[in-house]
Amino acid sequence: MGPVLAKKYVLVRQDSSGPLAKEIRDKYKVGRNSVTIITPDGDVLARLTNEPTAEDVLAAVDGLPDFRVGMEQLAKLKEKGLTKANAESFAAALKRVGAFPSQESRETILPYAKDDNAPEAVQRAAILALGKHPDAAAEVIPYLTDKRYPIKSAAATTLTAMGPKALPALLDALGSDNVDTRAAAFGPAAAVTKNGKLSKELGFWKTGKDDARAKALSEWRTWWEAQQTPKEDAKKK
Repeated sequence: MGPVLAKKYVLVRQDSSGPLAKEIRDKYKVGRNSVTIITPDGDVLARLTNEPTAEDVLAAVDGLPDFRVGMEQLAKLKEKGLTKANAESFAAALKRVGAFPSQESRETILPYAKDDNAPEAVQRAAILALGKHPDAAAEVIPYLTDKRYPIKSAAATTLTAMGPKALPALLDALGSDNVDTRAAAFGPAAAVTKNGKLSKELGFWKTGKDDARAKALSEWRTWWEAQQTPKEDAKKK
């Protein structure tokens, strides 16, 4: 498969074939299991890692305009500094930045998501802005048990929005010794798995015996790994 022209951007997959594809792939160091979005002028706009689906790529292309506007807005706001007066403007800018699932976007948002001293509206908006960034799942998990309802609610919403790619981090949380962490992780994990027999019930993860939970978690991880196998097999063909 050669480079694909999507609107105004060139999409290059790591497995793109043909002389032109190989030249572009080598020049821009397109990584394994990834897609790189390049402008016709040769500028790298984003590197989508972690086996992006066609939907992921289209979402990235559609999110580019918002991302650019959001980054411009954020730059201007940062000159003035974050205050309660401009908190809503910061929140709106972060939402736009998050529309584009890239490393640059994620690294821009995370400091605000982790800033417990920021206005609550900004921290909440930053967490919600990570909904298209499953690579940040492990960094959102701690906020599932935040004492502030708007923050923990945002974390649960975001982890669910991340979809199945957030599951490894959620399963790690279900293996926690902390009952509150397990209870908070159950909802998003069950929602993205969509298999009640596998996920069981909330009460099981709160009070079930250690060995029973460990066995159930192992089965859940095995199921998750099996979901990835078809992708790996398809690449070998």
